[in-house]
Amino acid sequence: WRSTIVRIIPVMVLIYFFGKFSAGIVLENLMREPMVPIGPYVSTSKEVFSFISKNTDPHSIIGFFKPRVMRLFTNRQSLIIDRPSELKRGDYLCLYLRSDAYHQIKTDDIKRLLENNQMHLLYRNVDFNVYRIIKTE
Repeated sequence: WRSTIVRIIPVMVLIYFFGKFSAGIVLENLMREPMVPIGPYVSTSKEVFSFISKNTDPHSIIGFFKPRVMRLFTNRQSLIIDRPSELKRGDYLCLYLRSDAYHQIKTDDIKRLLENNQMHLLYRNVDFNVYRIIKTE
């Protein structure tokens, strides 16, 4: 009986101090930088997927930085379009606005393409812009 208590007490003390230490680190991280929700289940993502599903032809090809996600949520063919010269491969371009780090056309190129009437804006929310690609044959 006593030997069991003698073995359990040090383990409980270790668990307490490690738990307290870990909780302190988590709290410090949360106070330092609030988490920004991202991903396909965020409301802005759901909105853009809904717009694409309802307002594009089922046979459309959507340029997107995560083609498999676009296919899953919209049932549209999708591919990565990260250079203006590749625009002819798709019908629409869905641009994620929170980061330039992904395989996407750069902001300066987007401005130039809009000025040259090679595409036009169809939809916008805080995180995404959807453009219709104007094809010249």
